[in-house]
Amino acid sequence: MNPSLELLEELQAIYAENYGLSIIITNENGKLILHPKGSNRLFNWFYEKRFDEIKRVIDSSEQKKWTFTTPFIYDILPGIFMIVTPVHLEDGRRYFLWAGLMIEDGTQHLIQEQLQMNEDKIIKETPIYTPDKKQEFIAGMKKLAHLASLCLKDKDAGSTIQMQNQLFQQVKQTGTNTAEILEGFLERHQEYEFLGIANKVTEEQYEVTDVFGKAIQSLKGMTFSPGEGLLGRPLITDGHEFWENVDKDPRAISLRRYSLHPKSFFCFPIKRNDGSRTLLFGGCHSNARFSNHTVELGKALGILLETGYLIQDLHTDNVQQLNRLTSLIEVCKLMVSTHDLKRIIYILVDISLNLVKGPFSCVILKEQQSENVKLVSRGNVDGHLSDYAKQVAENYLLHTESNQEFENLTPIINETPWGVMTIECPLWNRGRLFGVLCVGTSEFNKEQLQEHVNFIQTLSIMGGISLQIVEQEENGLDDKLIHSLFHAIEQFDKEAYSIAEEAAKLAKEFAESQGLTIPVVNYVTHACLLSYYSPGFIQEMLPATRIGTIIEEGNALLTKDFNGNWDTASVSAQVYALVMSYLDKKSIDTIVNSHHGGGMVQEFKAFLYETQVIEEEITLNESIVTEQELDSVTNTIKQLKLSPREQEVLDLVIQGYNNKEIAEQLYISGHTVKNHVTKIFQKLEVPDRAHAISKVYRLKHQSG
Repeated sequence: MNPSLELLEELQAIYAENYGLSIIITNENGKLILHPKGSNRLFNWFYEKRFDEIKRVIDSSEQKKWTFTTPFIYDILPGIFMIVTPVHLEDGRRYFLWAGLMIEDGTQHLIQEQLQMNEDKIIKETPIYTPDKKQEFIAGMKKLAHLASLCLKDKDAGSTIQMQNQLFQQVKQTGTNTAEILEGFLERHQEYEFLGIANKVTEEQYEVTDVFGKAIQSLKGMTFSPGEGLLGRPLITDGHEFWENVDKDPRAISLRRYSLHPKSFFCFPIKRNDGSRTLLFGGCHSNARFSNHTVELGKALGILLETGYLIQDLHTDNVQQLNRLTSLIEVCKLMVSTHDLKRIIYILVDISLNLVKGPFSCVILKEQQSENVKLVSRGNVDGHLSDYAKQVAENYLLHTESNQEFENLTPIINETPWGVMTIECPLWNRGRLFGVLCVGTSEFNKEQLQEHVNFIQTLSIMGGISLQIVEQEENGLDDKLIHSLFHAIEQFDKEAYSIAEEAAKLAKEFAESQGLTIPVVNYVTHACLLSYYSPGFIQEMLPATRIGTIIEEGNALLTKDFNGNWDTASVSAQVYALVMSYLDKKSIDTIVNSHHGGGMVQEFKAFLYETQVIEEEITLNESIVTEQELDSVTNTIKQLKLSPREQEVLDLVIQGYNNKEIAEQLYISGHTVKNHVTKIFQKLEVPDRAHAISKVYRLKHQSG
């Protein structure tokens, strides 16, 4: 194939992929020059099964009479559209780009019936025709048409095509290595004496970040707003500009302030995949006018640099998506293997905060048989979160006694009272609504926001499943008699009832942290609930269980005259004794004399020091009682082969701090933080923050 056509074929594939369309190229007689490129399933379905209808449009005798010079919309069937873009060559020849298909919003069902298609997925994946999308597609086809006009010239038509080919090959090889591309361009094409790149730094400000060529170094670092001067104008008009006799143009005063005195100047806005703009500019100090050839060179450089950025952006997006997916897989594995409700909630909060990199993340959990909700949070919320939690609870958790209606509830984007965009995902499974995962985000780009929604929704679905598994496990050994006996204590001794309740909660958490089996966890929990009664009474009431034996053996461990080996007692009895001893003394340092205790005692002390959590219990009808503590994984971090400073940085990463906040906490530079984070990822063999957090939790779970 002719090298120019090979180049055009590659461009055809790139543009088709970027816009979700399939593209073919014909001459004005309808002869196919290049076969379809792209993954638009509706177009490809037509091309494979009903090609005669597309051919009827292409071969239409009316086509030869068309005088259009810009892209236009053509409906091949009612509600089904193509973009037709003429390509005019200087010698009078014409070609056509056919890009499709799109469908009109709201007509999907009618079109499916009209086409008698069985696969509704094809219709769902077809781009929707809207005014905004129309302008986006037309702008893209204009650029492709310009490149096509260069490629379709005769091979010997001049040096522009050769330059175009060289540039494209260079972009393919180097991606967006801007310095290499622009420096090479200036070396080969003396018509331009300087080039530069400006990037957006805020919504209202751009900065010149890269400059190349003669007498332009002083321009680096210059800032300007869209619409301001020669550099800002193209960001408003969204079109390339070529100015001649610039030395007499008053709009060039902003350039002269930075000691740049060009006679000719051009700007080319480059559209990025995320919707932002990068500005390419350049010109000449000695020539006041642009030749046609020079203009073509500038346009070609701009379009091909845009293509290079597109390739890189798509690659970056793919890598990011892959990292997120692998991270979700690891997190989901961890959640479904975890038998602790609190740990699952902390994982949901930490991972969602790091996936979105927003200001905060929280889980609002409905407590059973209570009008209260529990709030677990991470991030900076300036004290507003309790009010927001009440609002979420009223919207999701308290307005109905039945949760069945939530089975089809999808995530929604809401706004907090203090103006933060928030993704709200219900945590439910099989009709049971457990709570709501709420993740704040600073992202306003619709496409990127939707990506966050997709990942957070997946995380919330797995969270709902994991919470239900834990609930079923916890209820597996629930015995009505055990709980009846426990609640009876309250009638005789309210203080003993409170102690037993607290003991059961603490024993369950510690036993699960030690990786004990579910039956053992339940037995020791029930033993604490019934600790008020004598072992003989429990043995008589519950002869089929080990609860009475655990209470008897545990009480023996706590006697002053116990002379046996602590480690020879059952694990259940040891846990029972440790918990009851701690609640009696209310001090970690006075738990069981060291000559009595063994390794389990030290494990329990470490557990008490570690299990500090952030929790708030909110009574919707009363004032809010807040208890703030931190779930520490410091001991786990210290087991990793990291330097002391890297351990500090990792601890702050897990708490949800970004690099700037870590720098402020540790009084070091942001660059130093970035280096520490990079080394941490290398040592842990993980690609990003989410994987690092997942690995630390997994190690903590395994060692616990």
